[in-house]
Amino acid sequence: MRESPLVADLVKDTYVPKMFRVRQSFPRPRIDPADIPGIISGLLNQEKFASRVKPGMRIAITAGSRGIANVALTTKCIVDFCKAQGAKPFIVPAMGSPPRASGLSWRATASQRSIQAVPLFPPWR
Repeated sequence: MRESPLVADLVKDTYVPKMFRVRQSFPRPRIDPADIPGIISGLLNQEKFASRVKPGMRIAITAGSRGIANVALTTKCIVDFCKAQGAKPFIVPAMGSPPRASGLSWRATASQRSIQAVPLFPPWR
């Protein structure tokens, strides 16, 4: 004989509305990788961004890797913009989940996503 009540016994006097299965879909717009440099350049050359980047500035660039398509190309475009403005960009890890995330662990993850394979990347810090 069971000693503890089953869930059904616990909720037998509780009204449960009728339920039905629902499938939700979210729009997933795609950008052709060939269009990425032009899009990023267009955004960063807007006055509100371009006016803030001065020659000689050291600019930290983070590059998260989870769920971001073309992260290496996107990051390279940002680096190229900063360099074109005369700034000195550098890459820093952008890992929020692991409590002991370090530059070395992020580099290992990033290299799996081709971030280090992109030429002209600035130094890591």
